[in-house]
Amino acid sequence: MVAMAFPPFEARLVRCAKDGAVVALRGELDLATVPTLQAVLDVALSRTCRLTLDLRDLTFMGATGLRVLISAHQRVGQIKEAIVLYKPSPMVVRLLKMTGMDSSFDIRADRLLEDVGHQSTDTGPATRSALPEPPDYIDIRIESVRESGSSRWSLSQ
Repeated sequence: MVAMAFPPFEARLVRCAKDGAVVALRGELDLATVPTLQAVLDVALSRTCRLTLDLRDLTFMGATGLRVLISAHQRVGQIKEAIVLYKPSPMVVRLLKMTGMDSSFDIRADRLLEDVGHQSTDTGPATRSALPEPPDYIDIRIESVRESGSSRWSLSQ
């Protein structure tokens, strides 16, 4: 019997500051990979109450993944605008609609970085705050390797 090779799931905390965090997801979010996302969200929510989840590269999300999103939604006070779902796939949108959770999140297909206070690219006076200097900026990458059940961590500050 040939074992199927699944691409590793990755939850990367791209940006985390007091005014918001961006978490990029890649791969399949299911029962085996939910702890990886939960660990990253725990770090992000310990520093901010605004999240943007970049779902462009998320290929699957099961009910356990949805449960983590609902838990994060409850942690931020059930405020719709506090969690932005950026470019979710039609499958993820369908799951949200089927469960009635589509109205609980701010679902967007544009403005990923501007939502969390990144500086504008225009040359006029800055109206948004720039990226904070360390130690207010943290970059965490956690990969879950399905075959061995292990995780690889990378932390820079």
